[in-house]
Amino acid sequence: PNPVRDVLNVNIEHSELRLINLFDLNGKLIVSANTNQSVFTYDMSTLSRGTYILKVIQLENQKSKEFKVIKVD
Repeated sequence: PNPVRDVLNVNIEHSELRLINLFDLNGKLIVSANTNQSVFTYDMSTLSRGTYILKVIQLENQKSKEFKVIKVD
């Protein structure tokens, strides 16, 4: 798990185009963004405390990885 208080920073290897999705545990999409930057930043300060799922998808080959993100106060 990756604890976050206010700002989620995602460091991305290789600056390929990627889709980044953040979901709550009910499957509700919180944010979706395309990026080819090496760092993606999202302000989670307004979200409720709890566990979220971060999904990073490489758009070129559709490979994906999921990470648990824990929002703390």
